[in-house]
Amino acid sequence: MSSENRIEMGKLTYTELSSFFENMGMMVKSGISVSEAVSLLKEETPESESVLFGTLDHMSDDLSMGYPFGDAMKGTGAFPDYAIDMIGTSEYTGRLETTLFHLSGYYRKENSMKNTLTAAVRYPVILLFMVIAVLIVMLALVFPAFYGVYNNLTGSLTSSAYGYINVSFTLCKVLLVIMIIIVALLLGGVAMWKKGNKETVRSTLSRSASFRRIFDSMDLYRFTSCFDMFLSSGEHQDEALKKSMVVVEGAALKEKLLRCVEKMDSGMSFSQT
Repeated sequence: MSSENRIEMGKLTYTELSSFFENMGMMVKSGISVSEAVSLLKEETPESESVLFGTLDHMSDDLSMGYPFGDAMKGTGAFPDYAIDMIGTSEYTGRLETTLFHLSGYYRKENSMKNTLTAAVRYPVILLFMVIAVLIVMLALVFPAFYGVYNNLTGSLTSSAYGYINVSFTLCKVLLVIMIIIVALLLGGVAMWKKGNKETVRSTLSRSASFRRIFDSMDLYRFTSCFDMFLSSGEHQDEALKKSMVVVEGAALKEKLLRCVEKMDSGMSFSQT
């Protein structure tokens, strides 16, 4: 299928990427050619999984016309750039099988981290909704009942010994407003993240030392994993360093890596940089 007539596909999920590379790795290991392996995966994929099926369909067409595996992946628009670079490098060096299993493991871990982060946001939101529900019940049902009882007993709540109920009522209203604002901020952050405004959300959360350490650790993991995979695929250290930078989202680590690239370009070895 020519690039002019190609329909732009969506991005594959981490689960789909991990499964795809694992299945491809197993079939390549058993002696099946890449073109045949993609065709087999296409036959086993239901059309209801539109993104994956469309991706395999496009790849199958390109491979049948003689395109390299990496170019066929690139043509779909469904794969991350560095995965395409790794496949292209491994095809050149003859280490395709190892790279496929590396990529499968990498995306499995990425999916695990994504689920952990999702759970870290989901449970506080659920708890906040529960607190909001309790506060609404308190304000709508419990406090009015107290007011009625105490007014009948004392005639005037504000002039009685039960004036603290007014304080509690006001405190509940303030807490309810605060909880609603927190939930709105969390849901707004999640919506921005899903729409691609990750950098804004990340920079906001990074103002907290705890979140900053989490993001820095994730960046370092992604970089070292990709760097290791590029080296395993037969890439030179300087090129592996440059290509691995695409997965780094944090400015701090990216700045350090850019300094390493500059020093390596000037003739220093990787260990020296």
